[in-house]
Amino acid sequence: MIGVHSLAEMYAVLTRLPVIPRIQPGEAAKIVIDNVARHFHMQPLTVREYAASISAAAENGVIGGAIYDVLLLAAARKTKPDRIYTFNVAEFKRLGPDLHDFIAAP
Repeated sequence: MIGVHSLAEMYAVLTRLPVIPRIQPGEAAKIVIDNVARHFHMQPLTVREYAASISAAAENGVIGGAIYDVLLLAAARKTKPDRIYTFNVAEFKRLGPDLHDFIAAP
């Protein structure tokens, strides 16, 4: 499972990578769609779930890009995962203490 907004994050990273030649927008879109979107279950959040996640983040003092991790954890909660893989284990555990036992490095 991948949170739907992760597709946009991947696209953003690919189009800003400091590589030569640069990855062009059309190429980045193809990479994201062909290599990720077609192979994983996409878990969307409803408007209500986005609002609840943002409100909870604000109450917990979450700032900046950590909001995207909050949204990924909200999407994960909907699927009741066996494992949540991230390279940012400490931050995910801090933001999702209820999912502590499921969070691991790949």
